Amino acid sequence: MKLKPLSYSAAALSVFALAFGAAVPAYAEEAPSAAPAADESPVVEQDVNREPDVNVCSRYVGHPQLLDSDTQPDGSPIKAQSTKNATPVVLVHGWVSYFKHDDDHDGYFSKYVDRTANGHAGILLADSDVKSSMIGIAQQVPGAQVYTFDYSEVAAHWVTDPYIGPNLAKGIECLAEAYGNKVVLVGHSMGGLTIREALSHDTSAGAPVSDLVSQVLTIGTPNTGSIYAELGGTVFENASTSKISALRVPSKLVWDALGVCNSLYEANVKCTPIPALNAFRGEGGQALRTGSQELRDLAPMPENVNYTAVSGDIQLGGFSLFGKTSDPIVSLGDLLVDQKSATFAADKQVNNVCKYGVVSKWSAKEKIQRIEAIGKPGSERPASLASTPCWHEALLKETNTANTLVDVINHAVIENGSLVADGE
Repeated sequence: MKLKPLSYSAAALSVFALAFGAAVPAYAEEAPSAAPAADESPVVEQDVNREPDVNVCSRYVGHPQLLDSDTQPDGSPIKAQSTKNATPVVLVHGWVSYFKHDDDHDGYFSKYVDRTANGHAGILLADSDVKSSMIGIAQQVPGAQVYTFDYSEVAAHWVTDPYIGPNLAKGIECLAEAYGNKVVLVGHSMGGLTIREALSHDTSAGAPVSDLVSQVLTIGTPNTGSIYAELGGTVFENASTSKISALRVPSKLVWDALGVCNSLYEANVKCTPIPALNAFRGEGGQALRTGSQELRDLAPMPENVNYTAVSGDIQLGGFSLFGKTSDPIVSLGDLLVDQKSATFAADKQVNNVCKYGVVSKWSAKEKIQRIEAIGKPGSERPASLASTPCWHEALLKETNTANTLVDVINHAVIENGSLVADGE
């Protein structure tokens, strides 16, 4: 049975539910890098003798610390790796997002990987299974050096802003020159679009920046836009111009208030505690709508990089009758980006599916598992719709996503020849 798209009214409700669930700090604690500078063109060649300083490109990218609260699978500390001939890996956050990597684990890519999409409701991992954040997992891959690209102070802008896509391009060039190896790029949400913009640029010597990149991984990236962002804006715009005054007046007040909030947000002043609402009428919020001119103008992912895309797919419905169970009837994507948009033009797709039945074999299984989990706080248990591993932000806490990240980095490490034996 073909999944039906989400209805307009349900989609609009999803937008508000999403916005009110995304209460995160509007800005990172540290300011982003200064204005981009022109570096000499890198020569990407292997040199096992060079040992770059991890902070050599700090003007563009950050080097997250190793945390005691992030551990290897056996519980032992993560060990610092040599920079000799390493493969640089750059993590890029999304719209109105930020980077913060400390023991609180409340930053993007820094939250514990603690759930698994398993084709039905999803599983919340037992406490004993929680070992690391996604940053920590990447830091454990032999031959890799992990970096973050933080543009949080302009994260409400579109990816063409000089401090976003173009600045990431400068960071890629710097890292490729410093390490003599091609770079791995990982983007969540609009971070994937930031990568596309960066790879459309040339180096300071006029060569394509994409020549300096081997692998790209995107997670929940709205390559063709977010239908939910489009519907949310359309609902407000239409209601604020409605001929029905009872609908028009309050809608216009809200619409105008969102415009004021965006102006305050641009000035680093909080209007509401919800960044997505503050920036809803901003440049990035408008550009993320499906069919926007900004998306149409954005360059596609270059063909000379290996491109893997991860998506989330929350499926609702499913009824059992006379021993047979129907397929789910509604697909919500990850509640922000639908599966087709998230995997558009990817060479490899990883789709995390979470099914939630009304009356089905899955809902029956969930009830049994929940009964079994009573009194066993350390046991794995089914995820509810509120804790689903397939939701947009939860994809950064999901084991399939983490495993895909490791696979992508490993491919680049092997391609770059970054595994250098001790003593060489």
